[in-house]
Amino acid sequence: MREFAITRNVCRMLSPLPGSGAAEFEATLQREDGWTGLFRVAGDGFVTPALAGALQRKRLWRRLPEEASKYLEAIRELNAERNDTLRRELHCVIAKHNGIGVEPLLLKGAISLATDQYPGCRDRVVGDLDLLVPEEWLVECFRLLAQRPYAVHGADDPKFDENYHQAPPLLHESIPVMVELHRHFVKPHIRHLLPTQEAWDASEAV
Repeated sequence: MREFAITRNVCRMLSPLPGSGAAEFEATLQREDGWTGLFRVAGDGFVTPALAGALQRKRLWRRLPEEASKYLEAIRELNAERNDTLRRELHCVIAKHNGIGVEPLLLKGAISLATDQYPGCRDRVVGDLDLLVPEEWLVECFRLLAQRPYAVHGADDPKFDENYHQAPPLLHESIPVMVELHRHFVKPHIRHLLPTQEAWDASEAV
C-alpha cells in the first residue's frame, strides 16, 4: 500500500466522526502486512496512543490481532505515564507563576493535560509545556523558572529579542520536561493572523 493511502487510513481511523475509519480498519485486517505500515505512519506522526484510543471508542479494539492490540496498549500506557509526569510538573510551574500574580494561558499540548477539550485529547503525545504569559511579565517569569530544577536549554546567553515570540526553552534537570514561555503565538510578520490579545480575551479559567 502506498504511503499516502496508509496516511489517509490512519487519519480516518483517528477521526472523531462515528463510523469513520471502519472501512479502512476492515481493509487493514485483510492485509498480512497492513498493521506494520499503519503503525509506522502512526509512530512517525506521534499519534499511536491516539489511534489506540480512537479504536476503543469506535468499538473496533476487540477485533485487533493480539500482537497489534498488545503493541497499542503498551504505547498508550507509556504515553499516559509520561503525560502524568508532565501534568504534575505543569501544576508546579503554574503554581510558581500564580505566586507572583501571573495566570499563564495554556497552549498546544499543555491544554490537553488540563482539560477534556475533545474526545481522546488525553492520548495526545505532548512534547513540551508551552505557556503564554503577558509580554511585560516574560522576563520575570523566565527568571522565576530559570533556576533549579530548570536550566536554559541550548543557549549559554539567553536573549530576549523583541522580534522573537518566545523565551529560550528551559529543561528540567532530572525528568524529561521542557517549558517554553511565549509572549506571542507567532512571529511578527504573521501575528495579524493569530492576534495575541484576542486569545487572552477569549480564554477561560481552568
